[in-house]
Amino acid sequence: MPQVEYREELGEEQKAALVKDELQTRQSQNQSDFVSPNGITLSIDRAHYIPLGPLSDSPGNQIKMLLDYSVQNSSALLGDKINAVMEVYAANQTLLRTSSLPEPIGLDVSEGSIQLATTFDDPTLQDVTVRALLTDGQRIFPLSDPIEESIGLGEVRVEDTSELEK
Repeated sequence: MPQVEYREELGEEQKAALVKDELQTRQSQNQSDFVSPNGITLSIDRAHYIPLGPLSDSPGNQIKMLLDYSVQNSSALLGDKINAVMEVYAANQTLLRTSSLPEPIGLDVSEGSIQLATTFDDPTLQDVTVRALLTDGQRIFPLSDPIEESIGLGEVRVEDTSELEK
């Protein structure tokens, strides 16, 4: 949480506005760096939104993200418990669902992968936006900048490997 100085005579709305401005300033600075203040980078290795029917006996459509993370300053976070949170939004930006890992995991290595998934039974839900980030073990404090992907039903997105194919 940012340390914002304010005078006691400020009202609660003014205090909240100061904190919000500080968070937005820090977030815009971080977006240009692509590394969070905690030194964690997050990228999408693979994301899909596919019907489960042809692949299994389960009904519904599955959203899955495979995230790669890298800890730049490993001495600060290694050994800590972390979690990952995925938010799914409809095309009109309505939050549909928030999901996370069932249990926090130990950050034992400086690079790794985390998988998040959820299933929707609504056949009319065709396009979604998924946003993910790493948090502390209690899912309170963000440890990475959020990343997001817009994806339609039936789509599979894989990290661009065109540089590897040359």
